[in-house]
Amino acid sequence: MTSKKLNVSGVKTLSRNIDKKQKVQLNDEYHVYIYPNFGLIKLQKMFENFLKVPLEAQEKGIDMSKISSVDWLSFNIVKEFCDLDIPKDIKKQIEFYYELMNIDFLYPIINEFPKESLEKVNTVAGRLQAVFDKLGNAKADEFEQVIIDTVAELEDEKEDELNG
Repeated sequence: MTSKKLNVSGVKTLSRNIDKKQKVQLNDEYHVYIYPNFGLIKLQKMFENFLKVPLEAQEKGIDMSKISSVDWLSFNIVKEFCDLDIPKDIKKQIEFYYELMNIDFLYPIINEFPKESLEKVNTVAGRLQAVFDKLGNAKADEFEQVIIDTVAELEDEKEDELNG
């Protein structure tokens, strides 16, 4: 296999692939668009929201104890990599989560994402879990830095794989 030297044009082409969307038909009446290729910047943003919202909800007295971490992570994937207009307000976000679960659309959307993209999430989540186990009840700022570092490590590994 022959390869090309990466240049600005190549980076822009690859970047456009990250922003391509794909239609997902949910039923006869509704569809959404997903962004099946998880770019690392959006992945970082998704994990930040995944961790920050429960902390902010707790500060505001909003109960999230009935939401499993797997469901919350799945919701955040849909929030970041789907064109649903999910509210930014924490209380409204949580209400939307319950509505999405109630109509059973969360996992049909999640199941449309490519395995490779979901594996990126699992890789980062596993690394974060290991670090959080070490940190314990650290501050949100420390968690944010851990996310940035972990996503950067994943990016470096991908770059190493590409460079062979």
